[in-house]
Amino acid sequence: MIEFHPGLILLFGAVLAVAIPGRMRQVIMVLAPILALLSVYSLQDGALWNYGFINDLNLIVLKVDPLSRVFGMIFSIAALICNIYALKVKNGGEIAAGLAYAGSALGVVYAGDWLTLFFFWD
Repeated sequence: MIEFHPGLILLFGAVLAVAIPGRMRQVIMVLAPILALLSVYSLQDGALWNYGFINDLNLIVLKVDPLSRVFGMIFSIAALICNIYALKVKNGGEIAAGLAYAGSALGVVYAGDWLTLFFFWD
C-alpha cells in the first residue's frame, strides 16, 4: 500500500481550497480529511521518512507508532467533523486556515525530531 503523509494531504487541500471556488471547494473540504483518515489507516507501524538536511542532520518527517496512529485518527476525524459543520462557509481563506491547522496538527503528531516538530508547530 502507498504511504503518504496525512498532514501533507490536508495542507494540499488548504491550497486547493483557496484556488477552487464554489461547490468544488465543499468537495475538497470533505474529501481532504477523508483521504487523510485513509492515509492514517494505511500507515504501517514503524514507517519512517528521513530526509537529509544540513551537515548530516536527518529530518524525520514521518514516524509512525501506535500512539501517533491513535492521535492521527482523532485529528483526522475531528477535521472531517469540523469541515462538515463548516460547509456553508463561503470564505476560502477561512477554509484554508482550518485545513492548514489540521494538517499542521498531523505533522506534529508524526514528527520524529524536534526541528520537524517546530516546523509543523509554527
